Amino acid sequence: MSTDKVFQMKDVFVDLLNMEKDEYHYLPTEIHFNIPWKLGVSVEENDTYFYLICDKFHGIEEWSIDTNIVMNIRKIFGENDSISVDRIFSQDPETNDPIKIFSLGEMDSYLINGNVTIEFNVTINGITGIKEPFRTFNESEFSDVILIAGDQKFHVIKMYLAAHSTYFNTLFHGNFKESGKPEIELKDVDPYDLQHFLEVLYGESSVDDDTVTGILKLGDMYDARTAIRRCEEFLLEKSKHPLKMKFISAVRYNMDRLKEKCLSEMKTVAEIVDVVPEDADQFSPTVWKELFLKAYSSH
Repeated sequence: MSTDKVFQMKDVFVDLLNMEKDEYHYLPTEIHFNIPWKLGVSVEENDTYFYLICDKFHGIEEWSIDTNIVMNIRKIFGENDSISVDRIFSQDPETNDPIKIFSLGEMDSYLINGNVTIEFNVTINGITGIKEPFRTFNESEFSDVILIAGDQKFHVIKMYLAAHSTYFNTLFHGNFKESGKPEIELKDVDPYDLQHFLEVLYGESSVDDDTVTGILKLGDMYDARTAIRRCEEFLLEKSKHPLKMKFISAVRYNMDRLKEKCLSEMKTVAEIVDVVPEDADQFSPTVWKELFLKAYSSH
């Protein structure tokens, strides 16, 4: 579809040259036109790499975002430098390659008290394969409370959320200081995840490989079994995520049908070993027993 969409992302990378070398340093994700974006930098021995990351799931499904990116970088003296780049982001992770690479010598022109100020002005020329939001939560006429996540406000109906979530039922109808407030801030909640979580509670088909992890997280946080059930159905029938992600999610969020399906798909010891998490405490003794018995029967 054709679009005419523009957004800006700007920040200051503090104490740039003392950042840990050969590591990616990302700023918090921002949502623009229902797509997650984040700025990043990597400092290596001789060069500095600046990134604009399209943080959408890079799976099998084809999608693309045709953009023009104007990167402005503040100089110590004179006018700021401006670099224009045409970039088509897609399901190919390599489309998140650096927007600009500077040598450390070049960076001397931009470091002000060790900090560098970067601004990206992005024009989206076209989008394919990415759905628009199913529902907007900006209609105050029919809502009776506003949820705030990040810098976004979501106008919702208390009774509807309370019916699907024991957390919100207690929050809205319990004896808490927030219960009667017209606006409630949800701390440490990504607005991108909240958008899709609310869409699911309102009956929309918002679960896909890009959104399922965030919806599961909030479904568990707010004890919304409807959301978790919808995610389990998607992971059982449609998801392209690898077996390890599905199995760990099944264990973490008590999705028994998904766990049994994952176990049935493990045919070799190597496949069983592959789903083992780095932190052994993520699995209960019962799960470890199930994996052991599965491995034993696979010999």
